[in-house]
Amino acid sequence: MSNFIRENKVKTLLLIVSLATSIFIYDSASRYYGLTAYQINNDLYVTLEIESSENFFKEKDRKNLSLYIYRDKWRWISGIACFYKNIDIAPPGSMALYDWKILSMEAGIVTLTNNEKEIAVSIEQCF
Repeated sequence: MSNFIRENKVKTLLLIVSLATSIFIYDSASRYYGLTAYQINNDLYVTLEIESSENFFKEKDRKNLSLYIYRDKWRWISGIACFYKNIDIAPPGSMALYDWKILSMEAGIVTLTNNEKEIAVSIEQCF
């Protein structure tokens, strides 16, 4: 086996690089599936994303709404957030998480609104 790898180093390296690239593209593209709202302001990308909880012993289908803030486009594509916060949790079958919107983003504070709720989150660590 080691003789095979030694003889085919270029093919093996190309296979590993293409596999890593495929995993990165799949992971980046799958993040758009749960995206509910986003706003771009002075190279800060603010997104609201829905994530399914995967805990086997508790309710499998509960969904979390999370606020992510990225410093620039490349960190957004690669999924490296400078700020993360869980906003809301909904039971299975509920569409309430899709009602959240980004109202404003100024002076280091992001304001989120729902039909009856409004939340202000300080994001000073991203500046």
